[in-house]
Amino acid sequence: MKNNEAKIHIAVACHKPSRLPENPLLVPVQVNSANARKRMDMAHDDEGENISLKNPEYCELTAQYWEWKNVEADYYGLCHYRRFLCFTEPKNAVYNERSQIQAEAIDDFNLARFGLEDAVTMRRIIEQNDVVTGFQQDISKVYTPRGKQPTAYKHWTAHNRALIMTEDLDRMLDILERVAPEVGKDTREYLNGGAFSGYNCFVMKRELFRELCRIEFDVLEKLEQYVDISRYCTQLSRIYGYMGEIISSGYMYHLEKKHYKVKRVPLVYFNDTEDDRNKYRPEKEEIPILFYQTLDQPELFAVTWKSFLLTVNPAQKYRAIICHTDMSGACQKAFAAMAEDMPNIRVQFLNGNSLRRTFAERYGERYSAFAEKTNDDLDIVVPVLPFLPYYLDQFGEILVIRERMLVESDPAELWKEHLEEGKIIAAAKNMHMLARINYIYPERDFNYMQQQMHDPFEYYAMSTAKINLDAYRKKVPAKRMIDFCLNTQGGLRQEEEILNVAFEGHFQQADQKWDVWLESNPYLAEVLPYAPRENYQSLIKARKNPGVIEYMRNDPFEGSFAELSEPYWSIAAQTPQFQFCQGHALKTQLKMAHKPRNITKKLVKEGTGLRATVKRVLPQGSRRYRFIKKTLSMLNLE
Repeated sequence: MKNNEAKIHIAVACHKPSRLPENPLLVPVQVNSANARKRMDMAHDDEGENISLKNPEYCELTAQYWEWKNVEADYYGLCHYRRFLCFTEPKNAVYNERSQIQAEAIDDFNLARFGLEDAVTMRRIIEQNDVVTGFQQDISKVYTPRGKQPTAYKHWTAHNRALIMTEDLDRMLDILERVAPEVGKDTREYLNGGAFSGYNCFVMKRELFRELCRIEFDVLEKLEQYVDISRYCTQLSRIYGYMGEIISSGYMYHLEKKHYKVKRVPLVYFNDTEDDRNKYRPEKEEIPILFYQTLDQPELFAVTWKSFLLTVNPAQKYRAIICHTDMSGACQKAFAAMAEDMPNIRVQFLNGNSLRRTFAERYGERYSAFAEKTNDDLDIVVPVLPFLPYYLDQFGEILVIRERMLVESDPAELWKEHLEEGKIIAAAKNMHMLARINYIYPERDFNYMQQQMHDPFEYYAMSTAKINLDAYRKKVPAKRMIDFCLNTQGGLRQEEEILNVAFEGHFQQADQKWDVWLESNPYLAEVLPYAPRENYQSLIKARKNPGVIEYMRNDPFEGSFAELSEPYWSIAAQTPQFQFCQGHALKTQLKMAHKPRNITKKLVKEGTGLRATVKRVLPQGSRRYRFIKKTLSMLNLE
């Protein structure tokens, strides 16, 4: 710090390990340190004069108290491990109804976008003002358990018995008017208005901070004498944190009335604060395998996972990364437990829905027109698999195994396949797609794929594949990958199609054993033989020694061609999720027994003007498309 620079100390209240900005103005403080089992490597709110033991009721205010009593500075501030003041003008920021920027992860991209490590800009803005705090909100737009309310006071009282007790709020206001009459009067005036502030995030000059602390903690200490929290639930027992939030908001209003220089900036709220920079760093001799589970049916993925565990070489080390769709913590523990007696397998989890939101932030601007046209959110339409190589940037190569696969051979065989120069992905041909392209009727797939690829018969399956991630990233940088996500008709491509289009000519054909289709239902029995003769013969041969068997979603559950489902069920019976698989099978069979198949195609025939209109209004993959499909399914019409 230069001799003439003001000393700025902004406490960041933390209660768990998280990624934090590397910024000398932001000082992490572990709150509830007096009660914590483990002390983190940062300042602690139980050092010096403190109220750390009160953290369950005072929340982040114990960091503010510690800062007040133990730190000498010219400017003091407070923010949280997941909520920060933003000192830049971020592009494409998404604001929620509380006028906060909703962001996904604290990563390099967002740290730069929101200037959280730009100490120079922060210092300049702070030193030009008496106070910096968050934007105010139009409280009439914010939900409460009792509906939207017109004033900040009614907003708080609408949370009676949920966040606070109304009588506690009224008591606090009475005490505040006795301790600091002018501030108390202005706080009531603020509460009776329609603008709302909060969250205990601010930076202010020393004399103002110290005045706030003297008033705030005096009022809260006196309030403690009247409030019995012994019967309060956990949320209600955080009363003093909420009351402190109201006092500090009223104080900001008071300073604005007195014409202090109060600058309001956006507050950024992060959903994911985990520090994953080194989480996926590969270890020597490990084979990294990404299991990509997108269906919200973890019991079905259990069969894929168990089949993998039964086939791998116990002498080979594997890094299994399971990319899932909001799999519960209990479910993750169950999958990890299935491999706990296999020391050669290290299991990690990636939240695919969180990644989708992260990729929407980084790359979603180019999707705006599509999202607007289909009335979809960006974090719904942005695909995950094509962007994962840019996220897993510490890996040079990786195997991918999709859901609905039954692993019959050790994937280490595919891992050992050498990628020739210029080849980026090793995979088998997608026999289902080749058959659809060649199918006698309808010709829709052939016509569509001719528009997407130079040679649609060079279409590969991403069900099981080896990817050279370094070459992948070099060939198609992340910003260019966006160009491949929208098809020639302006719709969104499926993830496998994106990769086939983006890397056409850079696939290396692997043995067909790595994507074996069985004629496991009448549809496949009719369609698969239409694949080009040489390819179909390779499929017949691969069935004798499959590497992975790919099933259509309901193949093992519909009851038809049941003998071909036997390999699936023999594995399912060995999983803890077996009863759920049985339940899914029963549900599927009952559903299929009570509905006519393909009713939509009968009502809206291919090749008609109505069909073209429907496809234009309801593009496949859009929110409206999924809603209609779900509705028809509920009505047993799809």
